[in-house]
Amino acid sequence: MRSTLEQLGDRAMPGAERAAHGSWVARSDLGATGRANSCWVVPDEPFDVDARIDEVERWYEGRGLRPLFQVYEGSDEVAAVLTERRYAPIDGALVMVAQEPTFGSSETVRITTTPTPPYGLGELTGSEERLAESMRTALDQRFVSAYAADELVCSCILTLDGKWIGISNLRTSVHHRRRGIGSAVMRQLVAVGSDLGGEFFWLQVSPANDPAIAMYRNAGFEIQHRYSYVGRSS
Repeated sequence: MRSTLEQLGDRAMPGAERAAHGSWVARSDLGATGRANSCWVVPDEPFDVDARIDEVERWYEGRGLRPLFQVYEGSDEVAAVLTERRYAPIDGALVMVAQEPTFGSSETVRITTTPTPPYGLGELTGSEERLAESMRTALDQRFVSAYAADELVCSCILTLDGKWIGISNLRTSVHHRRRGIGSAVMRQLVAVGSDLGGEFFWLQVSPANDPAIAMYRNAGFEIQHRYSYVGRSS
């Protein structure tokens, strides 16, 4: 399943520019997210790790960018070589999956589902660049949003990939948190995803986001694996 989830993550946020280096894929975009601006380290047959890293570094440096590697747990040899080359983890994510997640509802907001982003989503997300990178995919997407008195207070992106439903960019405005609105949006997203033929749901969450992890666990999500973004500070 890990290989499938890695591919799902890459297709959902492929980056604006891509280049294959052996089985690895270097990606670059607007610099807002790790996935769209890192080299996806894919398991490969035996090869010269140092030479591969050199090749990837040249690709990023030729574009005036700092190299960043997305390294999944289990890639011990690659991680060891990167450490020797003064790379260190700077961020990462837990990948969680569920088949029939269950979320609570809320009667305090109006929830909509649209094929295009709602007005104000960039501001709610906190970064127009992050939103652009999240919408770069060629896959079918839906935007599930919650409104309070016609104000956009919460939104999330659904990405359909076969029988898999990707969940990303769940954001709730600061003044409307801890009211169950995010859970209500997720409830609607699961219903929409199921209607579209989705059978499995997946998402990525920061290991430091304890409230979100707790919400997802309570809904039935389980951690499948994790990865780190590895880079150099200088």
